[in-house]
Amino acid sequence: MLTFVQKGLRRLRGSAVDEAKTQKVLDLLLELRCHVPPEHRVINSSVDVATDDANDLMSVRGVMELAVTRISGGNRSLQDGSLHMVISRLGRASTAAREEINNVIIFVIDFIKNLLMSPPSDNEDFLLRKSALETLVTISATALPGELATLSKTVSVVASYLNDDWDTSTALTALIALWYEVFYSWHSTAHCFHSKSLGTRVIPELKKVLPALRSVIQRSRKLWYPLSTCLSLIPAAMDERKVGDAVGLLNQLLETHSNFWSSTDVVPLLSLCGRQNDSSLAAKHLQPFAKRLARQLPAETMLLAVKQLWAELKKGDDDREQRSERLFVVVREWIKSHQRPQVEGAARDLFTMLLEAWDIVVSTGSRRPVVLAVDLTSDARLWLPRARASVHSSL
Repeated sequence: MLTFVQKGLRRLRGSAVDEAKTQKVLDLLLELRCHVPPEHRVINSSVDVATDDANDLMSVRGVMELAVTRISGGNRSLQDGSLHMVISRLGRASTAAREEINNVIIFVIDFIKNLLMSPPSDNEDFLLRKSALETLVTISATALPGELATLSKTVSVVASYLNDDWDTSTALTALIALWYEVFYSWHSTAHCFHSKSLGTRVIPELKKVLPALRSVIQRSRKLWYPLSTCLSLIPAAMDERKVGDAVGLLNQLLETHSNFWSSTDVVPLLSLCGRQNDSSLAAKHLQPFAKRLARQLPAETMLLAVKQLWAELKKGDDDREQRSERLFVVVREWIKSHQRPQVEGAARDLFTMLLEAWDIVVSTGSRRPVVLAVDLTSDARLWLPRARASVHSSL
């Protein structure tokens, strides 16, 4: 029967069709898809093919109106099938057709936001939420300016799904798509907004997204160990992809919204960058990111974060040698990346750090932090005498 339906629908391609009747066929296929058990893969595949064929014969508005009707009905299986239908059709819609369904898209976004905010129930609900996140990716890729404000309300909700109990990869993909389309678009047209207005939109979301991305990296602990150990652990490749995606979004946030970062945001990330093994898979993502923080953040923000982290390192005994070494690498990058007046203004604090590095040598017996300190001294030969004089004058 399904083969007959497929052939009949394909013969109608390029012909004028009765949209109401085609919509009825599509609705029946949607119903059938929801009643076929997942293990019947051949039947499900045939239903999906026939659904796509019927989808292609209808206008974008006709498909979306049917999707909204079924989404509003409350049946989880039909809602899931409707979201898949939206994904399939929306990606192939023309700009003109897309503009006609702006109000429908806003309805779908609101449905997805409310769904993701509600407590999960069973496995069927899990699959529906996965489809909802995938739908957000498709909507983001085709979003029109009038939809961005509504889309922005889903960002923090999606960020909350970056946890152990969920499909982190799907949530991370959705978050990347949302942030790029919503906030990068606002940043690119910042001349249309006052900077205060842009900050009001971005800062609350940034404060939720940064900890969520940090948690993705922090939980991928298999990547923190030496490469020879990590290769025997499965699925290391999947964890590496997640860490790479998370750091990629962090880099994007740094590029477009560095002025909205605070030292409170930076310290946990710097601390995380200092804890992984040099030969680990995580190191190739985190060590370049730490240097990029030093280069791209406002000088005052980065310096305050360094001072706060150094204060923590002096008090603790957990991997002080390695973490201090990493921090000196970041400080060296900061010195090389900023103007002389900014470096000279920080000379007193930085020289104090160099002196305090000897405490770590005494407690660990390692010279490595001081070797880095000597390198810093070489880099900073222009400001070091002035810093020394400033420190001595206060003694």
